[in-house]
Amino acid sequence: MVIKWNWTYVHLTVIFAAIALIFWLATKLAIVLFIAFLLTLLLKPLENRLTRRMGSGLASLITITLFLCIFVLAAGWVVRAILPSFAQFATKLPHYLNPAEINALMEKFNVPPELAEYVNNGVNEISGFAMEGLKNAIMPLFHAMSGVVELIGVPFIVFYFLKDGEKLRAGLFNFAPPQDQIRLNKVAAEVARVLSGYIRGQLTVCLVSGVTAFIFFVAMGLPFPIVFASLGAFAEFIPVVGPVVVGCLATSLGLVHSTAIAIKIIIFYVVMLKLNHNIVSPKLIGKAVHLHPVIIMIGLLFFGHIFGVLGMVMAVPTLAVIRVVALALIGFRDKHTEKGIRI
Repeated sequence: MVIKWNWTYVHLTVIFAAIALIFWLATKLAIVLFIAFLLTLLLKPLENRLTRRMGSGLASLITITLFLCIFVLAAGWVVRAILPSFAQFATKLPHYLNPAEINALMEKFNVPPELAEYVNNGVNEISGFAMEGLKNAIMPLFHAMSGVVELIGVPFIVFYFLKDGEKLRAGLFNFAPPQDQIRLNKVAAEVARVLSGYIRGQLTVCLVSGVTAFIFFVAMGLPFPIVFASLGAFAEFIPVVGPVVVGCLATSLGLVHSTAIAIKIIIFYVVMLKLNHNIVSPKLIGKAVHLHPVIIMIGLLFFGHIFGVLGMVMAVPTLAVIRVVALALIGFRDKHTEKGIRI
């Protein structure tokens, strides 16, 4: 179908260009807006229910207050339970990755010298890759959210997104002709629906992966279960790549204990990756984004090359939005929705 360019397409192009420019020139601001937007979509159903019983402003205030209370309680639990485990993990990591310990373990099993050298090189490469990946994943987040102003700004932005979201959207499209405003609102509503489904599904996948990893490490008597549960949960925001990096790190530590434990860890992460990839993620996230795994992998590599790890985190929702807009531009009838999107 030939696209006849009109004001609607120009408006969408300008919006995308503005968003890309913000990410390029003001990364911290872009991340704050991105987080605020996803939190708004996550909290919007609660705000809608409260709005039926009271004014929109009061409903938004109660919603954001409840969220902040839960966030403070969760942050307190993280400080008390998780951060000490991470500190202990960082202290003992050099011992676990000590080449002398690994050599002693291989001597115990009478591993041939040629194979021992190969194993040492492999463990060093895997450990280096895993640690570098984790460092690259965590440090940009700390740098991006290090400013107090940015942290304080998120709940305020979410409050106004909840309270005046419809007005803000109307103001954004106010310069378009009436017929184009209707089309743009349809696209915006579909984008909100897709991203809302994505964030809820993604958080559920993270929770499932974290709990599963915790249970496995406790059942196996392995150290630092809460560390690897946390890493496994956050790693799910980077499909495939994140879980593989965490699995490599866990396997390299498992080798210090025994080969059998390392093999069990490999089997666990392979099974969990396959279950998430083939069953959990398609049901919880796939229904929202409708992206082929190949497209997701290409997007991860592309956005990771341009924006680093943060780009990989935002690759899936960005690709989902691009898909919605592209279908809207060509007036394609999407088989995953009842009426499709036509503008």
